[in-house]
Amino acid sequence: MKNRMILVIGIIIIFALIGVFALKGKQTNPLTPFGESIISAKSVYPIVVSEAKKFSGDSFLVDLNTTGVQKDGKSKTWYALFYSPSKKTNFKINLVEGKVDKTEEGDKKKTEPISEGWIDSINVAKIAIPKCEETGMVAEPDYFISLDPGKNGKNATWRMNCLVGENKTLTVDVDAVTGEFIKTGKAGIGW
Repeated sequence: MKNRMILVIGIIIIFALIGVFALKGKQTNPLTPFGESIISAKSVYPIVVSEAKKFSGDSFLVDLNTTGVQKDGKSKTWYALFYSPSKKTNFKINLVEGKVDKTEEGDKKKTEPISEGWIDSINVAKIAIPKCEETGMVAEPDYFISLDPGKNGKNATWRMNCLVGENKTLTVDVDAVTGEFIKTGKAGIGW
């Protein structure tokens, strides 16, 4: 009887250990080589620049954006557009969960560089999302964010688009260098 009890307890312990190791092997959110699967713009930047330099050593960033940005300013997918003066072309680098998805020639013809020193998407979210929410119209938060070059000697601009209703978007512009709120705007039908 005592030997049977020891055998049963031993079998239970073995099955428990097998279960623990099986669960560890089935993690649903694996980390990327960069640490996290959902990352901010500043975390994305060195990755996309490194990939861009492989395409053309003289390339520079002309657009950075994402869809489905979280309230903390992070996203699992980022789209970067670069311009190469020597090749006279734009090309895209898409990042999905911190990994390069594809590199291709871009359709756009953007040639103005985004100046260095821009604030991270995390900081932009802290400024822009409250502006969206204070309208009282954001039922199901859906945010898009883009970093565009400055024009006419002005700093680059972060623009956050907040979907606030069917075919309605509230835009919030933030100075990409100083972090100052610039303006809100409305886009869509029926405002």
